[in-house]
Amino acid sequence: MKEKHADREKSPGRTFGLVPGLNNPAETWRPATEIGATKELNVKIRILGAGCPRCEELKKRTLNVLAELNVAADVEKVTDIRDIAAFGVMATPALVIDGKVVSTGRIPRPEEIKAWVRGAQG
Repeated sequence: MKEKHADREKSPGRTFGLVPGLNNPAETWRPATEIGATKELNVKIRILGAGCPRCEELKKRTLNVLAELNVAADVEKVTDIRDIAAFGVMATPALVIDGKVVSTGRIPRPEEIKAWVRGAQG
């Protein structure tokens, strides 16, 4: 039996990793393949949203928090509505950390994102 939606394309996501030693978050994050990331990154983060300004703000805040905490993370933007729905999310933007949906339908404060990231680190 053919898998449902097997013929559709995956949403274009990018994985990012921390480049140590840089202070400017805009310069700190590069695609993981560009920095030669070969090891498992500490935290897996998915930012769910179609690319609206609120989704972009969540991405910006998340990347800034990761840079501030100096946390290496696998960060991917998920834009395909079917992939977003697979997380059980019906309102965006949404933030998923290590497979757990921690926020939906709003832009969390940086302090909240910090707490979730620290919790994911153990």
